[in-house]
Parts: sequence; C-alpha cells; structure tokens
Amino acid sequence: KIIVIGDYPSRDDEYSKKPFSGGPETGNSILKRVFAGLGYNLETDVYMVYALRCNPYRMSAKPQMKPAFLKACRTTNLDVELAKVDCSVILTLGKEAINSIFPDENLSVMNSRGKWRQANFGGKERLVRASFNLNQVQRLSLWTLKPDSLERDKRWNPTGSCGWFFQQDIRAVHEKVKEIISV
Repeated sequence: KIIVIGDYPSRDDEYSKKPFSGGPETGNSILKRVFAGLGYNLETDVYMVYALRCNPYRMSAKPQMKPAFLKACRTTNLDVELAKVDCSVILTLGKEAINSIFPDENLSVMNSRGKWRQANFGGKERLVRASFNLNQVQRLSLWTLKPDSLERDKRWNPTGSCGWFFQQDIRAVHEKVKEIISV
C-alpha cells in the first residue's frame, strides 16, 4: 500500500541486509511503531527501500550529492526495484530520498513536505510525499524549525517540531492510501 524510501542504509541495515532494521533505540523503531499503530502489516503493506544503496557510505566522509550521482543511483536501483512494486503512494524520508526522485530540483525537506508530487517509476505514475528522515525526527522533535531560516527554537510543546511534521505527513499518506483503496 505504501512505499517508504529512506536516504541510505545504516550500519545495522548493511549487516542485516534488511531496510530499516535498526534496534529499539534507533529512529527506525519510530517508523515501525507508527505503521503498526495505523494497522499496516509491515511485511505485506509497506515496501521499504533506500535511495542511495549505490553509495559507499562505509567511507568516513559523505560525497557531494550532485544531480548526476542521484540520477545514477535512481537508474541503477530505485527505477528497477520500484517498477516491480504495484503501489501508487511513496513516502520519502530525508533530503537525499526526495532528491533521488527529483534530482534536478535540489529540494529541501522543509519546503517539500506537506505537498503531493508526481513521479514516474517503470511507467507507473506515483504520488510522492516528503518528510524528515528518522534521525531528524528522533533528534529534533523537541525543536521548532523556523520555515524561512536555519534558526531553531527549543520548545517542550511538540507542535511545529520535526516529530509533529512527521506525524502530519504519515497521516496524509494514510488518508491518501484510504482514498485510493476506496476508489
């Protein structure tokens, strides 16, 4: 019912060869709890994949994420894999994930989230919604991001935090799936 695309595999994911396989202390458990709470079976209803599996992230420094690099990763990995998946709703988690789908646009998550976009994978039109990566959700949930600047305000009220935005995006994806299924 939903395709979730993360930025790149963590060390735990590399070892287990399964996406989003981090332990209970990681942001990955957030995703599992949220989807399970909405009644999704993680084995059959949610297809999880990473955008940048072609990148040697075992290196100490991240390479520059240039459009040509993102296009190459999409062509060699995402296009091939997602052409096999019959699903019309995609949730991207993180800047590299959304930019791997739209590499020429250099999108930020803050400016992309809250909007539906269309992308074509394997001849199929998909609806794409961007949200924050799970590390940001876990780390910054007590911070409010100001939309027009890089400043952050510490808040104990979660409204306006990464976690709050993440919940809004998950709800929007869930509602879109229900709408598509009922048609």
